[in-house]
Amino acid sequence: MPPPTSKGPQGSPMPRRPTASRPAEHEHVDATRVAPRPSAKIHFDNPEDLLGHTLNERYKILSLLGSGGMGNVYLAEHVLINKRVAIKVLSPVHSKKRDEVERFLREARAASRIRHENVVDITDFGYTSGGLAFLVMEYLDGEDLATTGAREGALLWRRSVRITRQICAALEAAHNGGIIHRDMKPENVFRITRGADTDFIKVLDFGIAKIIDENYEPELPSSTNSGLLGTPEYVAPELIRGLPPDARVDIYAVGVILYRLLTGRLPFFGDSFMATLTQHLMEPPKPLRQVAPHMDIPEALEAVCLRALNKDPDGRYATIGELSQAVAAVAAAIPEHTAATPAPVAATNTSDSPPRRFAVIAFVITTLLFVAVTAMFLLGKDAPRSPTVAAAATTPPAPSTPQQPPQAAPVTQPKPAPTPTPATPTPPEPAPAPTHIDDPPSLPPATPQTPRAPVPERLTTLELRSKMDRLQDKVKTDCSRFAMKKMAVNLRLTIGPGGRVTDATPTGSQSGGLAECVVKVAKSARYPRTQQGGSLEYTFRM
Repeated sequence: MPPPTSKGPQGSPMPRRPTASRPAEHEHVDATRVAPRPSAKIHFDNPEDLLGHTLNERYKILSLLGSGGMGNVYLAEHVLINKRVAIKVLSPVHSKKRDEVERFLREARAASRIRHENVVDITDFGYTSGGLAFLVMEYLDGEDLATTGAREGALLWRRSVRITRQICAALEAAHNGGIIHRDMKPENVFRITRGADTDFIKVLDFGIAKIIDENYEPELPSSTNSGLLGTPEYVAPELIRGLPPDARVDIYAVGVILYRLLTGRLPFFGDSFMATLTQHLMEPPKPLRQVAPHMDIPEALEAVCLRALNKDPDGRYATIGELSQAVAAVAAAIPEHTAATPAPVAATNTSDSPPRRFAVIAFVITTLLFVAVTAMFLLGKDAPRSPTVAAAATTPPAPSTPQQPPQAAPVTQPKPAPTPTPATPTPPEPAPAPTHIDDPPSLPPATPQTPRAPVPERLTTLELRSKMDRLQDKVKTDCSRFAMKKMAVNLRLTIGPGGRVTDATPTGSQSGGLAECVVKVAKSARYPRTQQGGSLEYTFRM
């Protein structure tokens, strides 16, 4: 039976079983009206408990991709069409809170309204048999921009422009649909490979997005209209002041992302949460060309970035589309110098080459003549030797013939030829060979006797994150005495070839005992051996 038509929060009830269809354009999803399937509950104490289970008879859970503050993300496969998807499952603690479930399903509703290639596509949502809310999205094979930045540092400005324009395109589609992201940061920008483009961008996580159309109801129990949300390093000043947000908060966050792409550093980063917020409110960002003089950032691009970071919303670009156009105009105004330098070099060589050219040709001809004459001499010296030797081998049996004198002349020629001295130069030719012959005898027995499995070049993103995911609970247990609820510590981690965490540097706003405790736990991770190790940025949430 088709699901009944909903007329809002007070309309007819939602269907008992969630379907793959998206919510209507102006339909509010009431989380309390979507009933779980009546089946055996899945025991859920650890994220791994869902592995191997099939959710709602459609999605078989294959592996755990990662964990966050709200829940876990799994790789799954649709059992009917064999298509791989990613499933975000709300944790049991948050599934018991109506406002958290509402926020979770609001992400499904917000993102499903956006139709754009640079926005992750959400295709389904529902409940597990144990009552846990989940949503289904396209599976992305790649890495987030935070991981890229931790590994590569500042990016070339043209590459940064291409990435930024795709972020702007995704947000423009969202803004045109009346949706503000409000939590733009590198962790929510995902890089995948599409065709020849290795920097194809997907914008993720509309979990705290605010829908600013006629259907938005402030009285609804949702965290999208309560308190300061977002990440301190990327939050706009007006959000800190408690002013109503509009699309320009996303423009400010994209300005912070562009600043970090171009310089490898954040424009505002304090020793504490409040210090970072104070910098957003009071301190101007340092000029990009001063922070990263070696990156050759165009002055016009620096001006675009600083305008996006204006503390007054009216001083920024009016729309995200205007920001994208300004960034594109900088790239269009500066031609790429791919073939400019080789041309002058070729011109200078040809300008003074005529007198040289004949000398070079004469030298080449002389050399060739010399080689030819030498070859002829050597061949001529060896050529009579072979027939005379053959004659000498045949003439001894006929000594009785009286006409030997005419053959005496050729017989006299073998006298210089029989001298074995020309034959002795042949042994010196293999003389250099023994240096190569002496070495190989030791190699053949060594190579077959020591077959070793090849060591991987680098740790994959999944391997890097999975180890940290397993330490989330230990961090909460060991470090809770240093933190308040919902605090987060972001670490930049470096793993050596031997598998040990060689460096763990806090990059977020938390410091002191909490950061030191989290660093200690993170350094306890042990990875398999590789040739180059790996690096990533990871956020532990309390």
